[in-house]
Amino acid sequence: MLPMVPGPIVKCVPCLANQTKMKPTVYLLLTVILCSQWVKGQQTQDPFWSHKFSVVSNTPYGEDPAQRLDLYLQGEFIGEPQYFKPAPTPRPTVVYFHGGGWISGEKETRLGLFMHYLERGWQVVNVEYRLGKNTAPNAVTDAKAVLEWLGTHGKKFNVDFEQIILSGESAGGHLALYTGFEYTKQENAPLHIKGIINWFGAVDLCALDTYYGDNPMNYLRLWTGSETAAKEKCEALSVTTVLHQKVPPVLSIHGTEDTVVPFDQAELLHQKLEDLGVTNQLLPQKGGKHMGFTNTQFQTIQSEIFYFLSQLK
Repeated sequence: MLPMVPGPIVKCVPCLANQTKMKPTVYLLLTVILCSQWVKGQQTQDPFWSHKFSVVSNTPYGEDPAQRLDLYLQGEFIGEPQYFKPAPTPRPTVVYFHGGGWISGEKETRLGLFMHYLERGWQVVNVEYRLGKNTAPNAVTDAKAVLEWLGTHGKKFNVDFEQIILSGESAGGHLALYTGFEYTKQENAPLHIKGIINWFGAVDLCALDTYYGDNPMNYLRLWTGSETAAKEKCEALSVTTVLHQKVPPVLSIHGTEDTVVPFDQAELLHQKLEDLGVTNQLLPQKGGKHMGFTNTQFQTIQSEIFYFLSQLK
């Protein structure tokens, strides 16, 4: 069972005003008191201390120097000679892929995007993969290799194989979706992908190529090497190509004013998931750009993520 974490603060009390004749001012005061007690209780019962996890850096999952990952592991520091003692039981684990149009970016810059998992007792596998112009489909190949590596080596790092979440932003969102959808086609795969948290990931790469056209910032053409290569490879590399009825539940976060990965990419994905009967939720961020959200939006998003995860079986 995934850790039960409530959603936004408005969900912490029932709508008593609709059930009673309570005066609005009294209801508001009671809501504030109850919500503040919930927050206080959470802080008291489950405080987060940074010494509760350790990092195993740049662990290879392939032969190329770029094929490296960092493991953020739960446990405690106990002093010499062992120093760090891993958690006594397997932990739910997030596999995170950074963005950068498949041609740039680095895993070390994404800690802030998965810190909330560490706060809640999760472990994180933070992935680096082969990047650069004219390197497609290496990023996808590497993302698949990470899951294979984790299925072979994850138990010695206390990974709970029944509670795996994939996540990433932009190109990383594409990798999380594509890899998760393909992986769940396997029979008897060791990892159970419980869900995917997609931050404004690219979905239909052919549509994306049309959207950018001859713009020199057409990162799909940069990644594939040319206009011709982009048109030849876009369908095979699109998330829509690997959709099936047994894909994991998906939660997507996407700004309505995103000009890097247009919002209609998320709309397309979730309409198709809806048609297939797959559990899904789209969180449109009004006025949001590509990783351009307000402080309130970010806070609400994080609450919604853990509420979504708490509902998964």
